[in-house]
Amino acid sequence: NPFNDEFFANNKSVTFGDLGANIKKLVDRFSTQVKGSKNIHSMEDMQKFVENYGDYLAKQGNVSKHVAVMGELSSIVSRRKLLDISAIEQEIVCSNDWKRHFSDVERSIKDPSMADYDKLRLAMIYALRYQSKQKDKASELRTLLRTNVSDAEVLKLIPLLDVLLRHFGCHKREMDLFEEEKNDNIIGKLGKIAKIVNGMDEVQNIYTQHNPLLHHVLEKAVKRKLPISDFPAFQGTHKQQLRQPQYIIVYYIGGATFEEAEVVSQLNKHFGSQTEIVLGSGTIHNSRSFLEDVKNTFGRNLID
Repeated sequence: NPFNDEFFANNKSVTFGDLGANIKKLVDRFSTQVKGSKNIHSMEDMQKFVENYGDYLAKQGNVSKHVAVMGELSSIVSRRKLLDISAIEQEIVCSNDWKRHFSDVERSIKDPSMADYDKLRLAMIYALRYQSKQKDKASELRTLLRTNVSDAEVLKLIPLLDVLLRHFGCHKREMDLFEEEKNDNIIGKLGKIAKIVNGMDEVQNIYTQHNPLLHHVLEKAVKRKLPISDFPAFQGTHKQQLRQPQYIIVYYIGGATFEEAEVVSQLNKHFGSQTEIVLGSGTIHNSRSFLEDVKNTFGRNLID
């Protein structure tokens, strides 16, 4: 709970690597305190130790808890090769190299140590990313999955790959979703050039390259540059408004993600009191819950 656990509050959004480093610092600080508590040479030292004993026990429990959680996370990340998978996912959605990306996905699907569900998710991300270039390779991906997936429940979900392309593919999306699409217009290209010229094109962590669409929408909303064709209600009676909006309320019908919640949190910190952004939704999705919704809405008969 971020309200009564300072360490969790400060680290709930950091990367996996930073979390490990910060837990080590936490353990080091506690170890120093433990060594200090053993140096009792007088009645005054004893009184101080007794007075702080409750705080000492609380910190001991807190440190043990976070070390145990980090140990379990490390085990899961290692067992499922999540760092390798995450790097491939980030590269697919943030760069443009369908041959290399398909090779990475194919190798992962054929890897017997990869979890079957992770194979399915990689295939779906690749197909959605390259559908607009006629390089989605849906047929090859279906064959690869059926040949290299053994989990019966995951096998039932393979038809959802076509469901996603049909209902959420490039011809159905009303806004640009991937980085290349966002920068495929003259304004996006000029903005990218300006960043490089101004020395702002900083090197990113390969695991945190992706910014969800919401980030771009909110930045345009704050600058009052949302296109009227996509957000007709944004103008309306506020057409003459010249000031930065004080409040922005975003509500996702169907579910938001932790990444989108983090974007709102970071933008609130960035804009301070100038603009307050509120995110609302009926649920928080991960890929499993999202696919379950897709199956129930579009693919139940196809899968059952």
